[in-house]
Amino acid sequence: MDTKEYISSGILESYILGTASEQERREVECISSIYPEIRKELDALSVSLEQYAQASAVEPPARVRDKIFAQIDSLEKSETKREAKVFTMERTQAPNRQFNYWLAAASVTLLIVSSVLFYQLSDKNSQLISTNQQVEQLQKEKSQSEAALEVMNRQMAMLNNPDNKKVMMKGTEAHPGMLASVLWNTQNHEVYLSVSNLPQPPADKQYQLWAIVDGKPVDMGVFDISADSSLYKKMGATQTAQAFAVTLEKKGGSPVPTLTAMYVMGQI
Repeated sequence: MDTKEYISSGILESYILGTASEQERREVECISSIYPEIRKELDALSVSLEQYAQASAVEPPARVRDKIFAQIDSLEKSETKREAKVFTMERTQAPNRQFNYWLAAASVTLLIVSSVLFYQLSDKNSQLISTNQQVEQLQKEKSQSEAALEVMNRQMAMLNNPDNKKVMMKGTEAHPGMLASVLWNTQNHEVYLSVSNLPQPPADKQYQLWAIVDGKPVDMGVFDISADSSLYKKMGATQTAQAFAVTLEKKGGSPVPTLTAMYVMGQI
């Protein structure tokens, strides 16, 4: 008999995986007991299958693993009872080993399938989380846009209010190119300031707005330069004024303006 040809025929693999017919199974059991090289190849294939099962094993969810082990225990108990009633020890050796191989192959297949399903579910969950994050980001941007639009509408309403008188304050001779403006409401006397161009002051300094009333400076409050300084912000209030000016003072403001540090001024 050509043992090499028999080994390469694939019947040994079919026997180990449990797909061989009854006749093929009997043939393998018989021939492997006669030819040592075939028995050696059969044992080697068995070891390879077990090693593949261990190397390819993927940790499934706990519920899947527990279910598999419970089924294995049930099958082993059932097989043990059947062997005790029907087969002798000598005749059941090969079928029992075949059953174990089949069971190992089935377990590997089930583990692989369950792992694929588990990771597919994880991937779908990740996609859902990503989509939710995108929706949250869009909602956040929408809220920011709505807030910015509301601010701009208020600014336009202030500029279009006929009771608000706009006064442009241009740079002084010592500080050309500087620019700011105020809106002075002639009805409620509130003053709003917008800065177009003023340099960032030192850490120990602050700008201060003044209303010139009957030739005397009246404090309208201190302010800082920020990203939204161009928006009109409420300062102080005055019933009357002939001009407005901005000086650079010590932090917290000054009771009287430092005329040498005047940056902008504008008359009504």
